[in-house]
Amino acid sequence: MLRALGHRLRGDGLQLDIRVADMQRSLYELADAHAGTVVIHIISHGILGRTSRSLYVAAADTDPTRPTTALDIEHVLRLIEDSETGPHVLILLDVCHAGAATRHWVAWADEVNSSERRAWVIGGAAINEWAYYGRFSTATAKVLRRLHQERLPVHPSDEFVPLPVLVQEIERELAALDPETMPGPPQPAQQVSATLSHITGSPQTEFFRNPRYEEDEARRRAALLDIGVRDFVASFDSVLDPGHYIGRALAHPGAPLTSAPSLFSGRRQQLQDLADWLCGQGPRTDGLRMVIGSPGAGKSTLLGVMVCLLHPEIRTRIRPVALDDTLDTPASCGDRFAAVHARGQSVAQVVQSIHKQLGLTSRTGSASVEGVLEAIRDRFTAQEPAIVIVDALDEAAHPPELLTFLLLPLGQLTASATKADATAGETSTAKVCRLIVGTRPLEDFEPLFETARRHDGVLDLDAVPESELRADVAEYVGKLLQEARPTRPSPELARAVADAVVERVRRDEAGPFLVAALYMAYVTTASPHLLDDPDGMVAEVPTSLGAVLEMHLAQLPSDTWLRPVLAAVAAAKDTGTPARLVGQIAASILTQWPGRPDTLGPVPVPPEPWRVEEILDTMRFYLRRSPGPDSRTHYRLFHQGLADYLRAHAQEPGRSADD
Repeated sequence: MLRALGHRLRGDGLQLDIRVADMQRSLYELADAHAGTVVIHIISHGILGRTSRSLYVAAADTDPTRPTTALDIEHVLRLIEDSETGPHVLILLDVCHAGAATRHWVAWADEVNSSERRAWVIGGAAINEWAYYGRFSTATAKVLRRLHQERLPVHPSDEFVPLPVLVQEIERELAALDPETMPGPPQPAQQVSATLSHITGSPQTEFFRNPRYEEDEARRRAALLDIGVRDFVASFDSVLDPGHYIGRALAHPGAPLTSAPSLFSGRRQQLQDLADWLCGQGPRTDGLRMVIGSPGAGKSTLLGVMVCLLHPEIRTRIRPVALDDTLDTPASCGDRFAAVHARGQSVAQVVQSIHKQLGLTSRTGSASVEGVLEAIRDRFTAQEPAIVIVDALDEAAHPPELLTFLLLPLGQLTASATKADATAGETSTAKVCRLIVGTRPLEDFEPLFETARRHDGVLDLDAVPESELRADVAEYVGKLLQEARPTRPSPELARAVADAVVERVRRDEAGPFLVAALYMAYVTTASPHLLDDPDGMVAEVPTSLGAVLEMHLAQLPSDTWLRPVLAAVAAAKDTGTPARLVGQIAASILTQWPGRPDTLGPVPVPPEPWRVEEILDTMRFYLRRSPGPDSRTHYRLFHQGLADYLRAHAQEPGRSADD
């Protein structure tokens, strides 16, 4: 497997029954070699020093009663670390007491800067454990084989496999080895030991190249941009969630987030109205607007466009909107701008995010609601107000609390705020904040609706005239068809599909733009024959989010794990869930099914991560992929409406195709 992954084996390859002098000579030659990366795999007997607790590895001529006739691993590590020009070395150590080697490494933490480290160890046993029958080597080979088969869950943006990921996968393989398939009688479990104290993010740990790595720079940017370029996104407060806004502005569900022109269509008047209002132009100069509508009506799309236009850093990296000169786009608002994706966030998290993005400093120094309100009053003016966008109020961790404790008080600053006039000693009023909130039209938010209605500040996307909606959806479907068949544009078909979507979809239950996007993805990926059958394509137009998803699922080969895997992803929070945890959650869901297949046994064994990833790849259009903090790919559904449907129908489809 080392050879298959591109490593050149030294000498004749496997070196068996080596004498200690030959082992030492090889290591001296290695230390004097030119810079590069080397992997050393040793499987032998490990001998623990009686008083020093040092680790010795037996050679062919070692006297078991005299550890000094074996290879001193501490000496080996010192030799590698003290070499000024030698390679970086990973030692895979399958011996008893292997953890003693990692103890040496950690003990030197104060002596050697982590960025200057040259040697790392992954061992197959703890310091006081025995190692049996090459189990660690077997587990490591299995992991490397999965890496070679591109089944190791490492994100395509990582050129090399992070060593923490490698260690965790070896641990799982070692724990999963079937004792009945291993030689000898069953033995106690072994614990992997590794020198991981300073391994994460180190540039020298480039021992195993990631076969999934995207060589092409443009495609690599696309892989990175599922939440924006990772380093770029890491500089933002996580509650902003730039990937959410960028993805919505691109208006192309399932596609990688790139800097290519978006498919944003229609909604020109609403977008221009928001642009004018946010910049203090037009007849309405009050500071509170609410964008409401059913799931998929385009609330987040409008807000995503505004965030990409207004945020000073996102604006320079992403220009996702293919708009003509008829839209007067606002200028970047610098540090007067904050955006929050409230999905799953608490009041404290939202408050802290706004506080950080606006660079506020309150008199008390706290990021409390009172501190944020006080700092906004002190810092901003009617001429240069703070601009705050909050999307997905209805998906927050506690929507009523977010409304009561933050948004309603913040809304008061959009109408008027009393400020002391230091020169005249009097007070004046100024609208120091412009607030825009995106949400579904729920009764719980009536106090905020009432405030917005006083100044005609509610933008209801479900109330757009049908003629305008048909034209907008037709423009969008036309772009989706152009993506599928670039050389065969069909405006007549686009209008027919749009008319069917607008007629059949209940606008208070699902947005026609989202249903159109999902349906066109179903056509191009699952039923491409419909592209040559216009009448059939129009006839198949679904009536809801759930219906189009069920159409897609019905076209796929029968798979017991398909629905539970999707239902597991529907429960994901924040950046999402890695494939391994998706499989475990799916098994838990399947356990509760009344009619699940008996072949799975009383408690289903979670599917392998690679099997889960195959399912997720099949359904990639419905997902967002993000590199998580553990360097694994994390998954979540790209729209809350789909998550809601799958949570309600985790075990079986709706009562009918139109449920």
